[in-house]
Order: sequence, then structure tokens, then C-alpha cells
Amino acid sequence: MLQQLVARARRTGRRIILVLDQGKPHHAKAFHNDLQNVKQHVEAFWLPHYSPDLNLIERLWKHLKQTRMANHLFRRFRAFREHLDKALNDFAHQPDITMKIATPNCHQAIRRQSLVAT
Repeated sequence: MLQQLVARARRTGRRIILVLDQGKPHHAKAFHNDLQNVKQHVEAFWLPHYSPDLNLIERLWKHLKQTRMANHLFRRFRAFREHLDKALNDFAHQPDITMKIATPNCHQAIRRQSLVAT
């Protein structure tokens, strides 16, 4: 993948910023060596270890727990699952609402987390 990014950077004449999380594969010695070898064309930007503001699904889960799952006692796991499935289907059929939940102040959160990370 890095070679493809280098090829694109050469083709466009622009440097590529590769945003990486803190996953174990990204900390392998071979990967760091590869990044070092292509640093002229590809710059690595490391996200903080835990950054829920940058992970849109975290916002959706938080909203779901607060609005649809809170204060419910389910007698059986099947009832819990059916309730959860209905809530997720509602989100799937209302993309505008889902996007409002997932992306409010998204640009501000990304900027804030980026400043913390650097």
C-alpha cells in the first residue's frame, strides 16, 4: 500500500498524509522502516490512543444507549436483541438523523484531537 501511495504522490506532485491509529500492526518494526524509507512522499499522522470523538460510530452508540436503551429492563436476551435491532433499523431508515447524531461539531473535534496529538 505504501508503494501505491508513493506512486500517487509522485504522479500528483503532492505529499500524502497517512492517518494511522495506534493498532499493533502499525507499530511493527518493518512498517516503521517502510515509513522511514518513504517519508519524502508519505507523512504519518498518528491518532491518539483513544479518540472517540474521531470515531463516528462511538457517537452513534452513545446516542443509542442514552435515548433508546437507557432505563429498559429486558427479561430475556431475545427481547434486548429485538429492541436493539429495531433501534438500529430506525437509524438505517433515517440517514439524516443518523448523520446529525454522528457528525455534530465533527470538524472541531478533529481539530481539537489533532492538536492534542501533535
